[in-house]
Amino acid sequence: MAVFKAFHGGIPTFDPKGEPTSIAPRGRRWKRAFELFVVGKGITDKTQKRALMLHCAGMDVQDIFDTLPDNGNANDYDKAIEALDTYFNPAVNVPYERHMFRRMSQEESETIDQFVTRLKQKALSCDYGESSDEFIRDQVIDKCRSVALRRKLLERGQTLTLKQLQEISRAHEASYFQANKINDDAGHESPKCPAKSAECHKCHKEGHFASVCRTKVSNERDNKKKINYTREDQESKEGDNEYAFVVNHQSDENSGLVDIKVGGVLCNFLIDSGSTCNVIDKSCWEKLKAKQIKCKSEKTATQIYSYGSSKPLIVAGKFTADVVCQGKEVKEAEFIVIEGTGKPLLGKKTAIQLNVLKIGPQPVISEGVNS
Repeated sequence: MAVFKAFHGGIPTFDPKGEPTSIAPRGRRWKRAFELFVVGKGITDKTQKRALMLHCAGMDVQDIFDTLPDNGNANDYDKAIEALDTYFNPAVNVPYERHMFRRMSQEESETIDQFVTRLKQKALSCDYGESSDEFIRDQVIDKCRSVALRRKLLERGQTLTLKQLQEISRAHEASYFQANKINDDAGHESPKCPAKSAECHKCHKEGHFASVCRTKVSNERDNKKKINYTREDQESKEGDNEYAFVVNHQSDENSGLVDIKVGGVLCNFLIDSGSTCNVIDKSCWEKLKAKQIKCKSEKTATQIYSYGSSKPLIVAGKFTADVVCQGKEVKEAEFIVIEGTGKPLLGKKTAIQLNVLKIGPQPVISEGVNS
């Protein structure tokens, strides 16, 4: 048995069951592993290759193979492979495969090179032909986790090739790791450390950001207005995150509230002059859908943090919709949908565009005084 295992090379048997759409790509991987195995062992005799292939594939595949018409003679390895390919690779549903391709996104801790490899494997069944690299390039730009990297790639425009994309991504990932390592080693010894003189929004002490603050937040809240804002994450190592500090205004329930039509549906929002995005909770989103809101929804990798927390809120997705307030309209405003409950939050940009928020000195109109 030990001798057989050494000769077998560790190739697992092939499981012909399971998700139908996964059988063909799994079959290609298994066949590749077997071809490498027989080349490495120096096996060239076709009769031996055919027998060894069926043996390594397992008894389930052998049962299927015996039922296949025109599977060739005992010395016809190529015919055996062709018969199995025909069985395990039925007509590919290209629209479905392309749909699944477009849903693919970079996973956590996955490098761009690894993401590209997965996309290339999926593209084999998408019939993209010579345009395959362009579709893979566009998918990486759209679904990579780093906003900073996405900006770099978009700067290159249509001339960006897949090879260049991977080179830029490798350099970006390497510099990101190296910069973080330098920061970890240096602590506050570097005069350029951004947290050296920064005030923590959680404990209000200097020298660190709220995302790494170890101060516990008391559950008791005084009767003061809690300032809420959503801003780009200066405290994170990249600009992918945002902060949403949910407002509870206990002294005047109507202050800062405004009625807005979102996708044709009326909704009450709280204006937040510090917010960089609009936020609604899941229950509000469900109500808007029940009232047939006109919008475009999709998934998002955006992260949002509540006040005093280093743990992101659970983001359900995002949508874009036209918004109207007092005759003023904004096209395709973006809203982030979070799990849980809370007052809908209108961000600074949209509030200014709707003319419900004005920042800076306002003009003063002086009237003449009759003597």
